[in-house]
Amino acid sequence: MNPLRSVGARLGLGLAVVVAAALVLVDVIVVPSLERNLTDAKLAQLARRRRLAVGSRLLNTPRETLDDAIQTAASNADARVIYSRR
Repeated sequence: MNPLRSVGARLGLGLAVVVAAALVLVDVIVVPSLERNLTDAKLAQLARRRRLAVGSRLLNTPRETLDDAIQTAASNADARVIYSRR
């Protein structure tokens, strides 16, 4: 006996196909635009906070308190701060 002969099985299969298609559409259309918007918003936020001149402050910081200054700058910018003295 064919399992798709009953109406309930056909409706269940049709519902599964519709749900799968909706998930694929969301993954293809909505997720990339949302990710792009979030990335652009974060970059704009970091650009505004860049005006704090973190680098010049770190150059004038004594070596003993440099780690604390880097942690403070990272928490103020809400981003990772990498310091490399050349």
